[in-house]
Amino acid sequence: MTQQVHSSEAAPLVISEPRRPGLVTFTAVMLSVLAGFYTIAAITEWSNSSWLYQRSFSVAGSHLVIWGFVDFGLALLSFYGAYLLWVGSRAGQVLGFLFVGISFMRWMFYIPADPSLAISILVLDGLMLYGLSAHDEWFASRPH
Repeated sequence: MTQQVHSSEAAPLVISEPRRPGLVTFTAVMLSVLAGFYTIAAITEWSNSSWLYQRSFSVAGSHLVIWGFVDFGLALLSFYGAYLLWVGSRAGQVLGFLFVGISFMRWMFYIPADPSLAISILVLDGLMLYGLSAHDEWFASRPH
């Protein structure tokens, strides 16, 4: 014999936060990966390694240490932008637009040199730009 128990108490109402859109998460992860690449570039520049740059690249010259600090600063900014995207900050959206926009313009110039790589990165940049712009309402709903 089974006994049914009726409770007069209703289950507590749980209000959940809206989920982060997938393309925003994708952009945050890609900015973190970019930060890792910038960090590796900075370490190789600090060690005065020449595999990263061709000898014909005269701007680097013997000043790879300076470029190492520039790339490390970019790595920190990229990682901070990824963190801000992860928590849903409008500043993360702005930093994401900045990094992805610069990357998009940069790789447009690489199309003649390496079309398959350049177009692949342009597609990834396009997805990130779309994710940041299409989900603007998610950033607007987040507390500042």
